[in-house]
Amino acid sequence: MKISLPRVPALAALGVALALTTGCITSGGPLNTYVVTEGFHEVQRDVGNRSLAGAVSVKDVISERRQDRLFVQARITNESGRPHMLEWSVEWYDGAGILVGEPTAWKSLRLGGGEVETIRQTGPTPAATSMRLSVRPRDPVN
Repeated sequence: MKISLPRVPALAALGVALALTTGCITSGGPLNTYVVTEGFHEVQRDVGNRSLAGAVSVKDVISERRQDRLFVQARITNESGRPHMLEWSVEWYDGAGILVGEPTAWKSLRLGGGEVETIRQTGPTPAATSMRLSVRPRDPVN
């Protein structure tokens, strides 16, 4: 005897489970991404949160190979006069654009007005040729 369960609740449960594991439910809002590619001096910016982009900038990005792995340093600057609670995460990609390793967990960052925080990250494998830094406002509920 075969028992069949309704598909909609199972799909909804799967969606909730995926959202929990990727951090979507705790998101403080739309995020901005900054892609650093080895060999290029320009940072590709994707602004999903204009308000955040006006208050917080990512600049002075440096990338180089260190011990056969891509090393990236960037400065996150609070351009406004008021404090901001942020979260940031990093993903690494190979030359074909395929994810290398696991994305970092979201890390909290508090920046007072005019403050600067320097982040430094090293690729998980020698195959990493680009890094995507994602920045979002921190959910005040958490």
